[in-house]
Amino acid sequence: MVTLEPGGLSGKEPSPSQYDQFGIVFAGVLELTLGNEVLALHRGDAVQIVAGMPHRWQNTSRRPGQVALISLHAAP
Repeated sequence: MVTLEPGGLSGKEPSPSQYDQFGIVFAGVLELTLGNEVLALHRGDAVQIVAGMPHRWQNTSRRPGQVALISLHAAP
């Protein structure tokens, strides 16, 4: 579970993950920069992030936001 305070960022620049990720927003409204796209995600919204895709989470609202991130590791 990741909590972003108002104005909080997951990083300075969008960056890729080694693994596929699945995210579910549990609280607030968060912006997800996914490649060249910016998505506004609200409580209950879910998203899949493909491995290698640059991404960054940002809380542009006035309330804390929470997202659960699950990394999907490939079987050996």
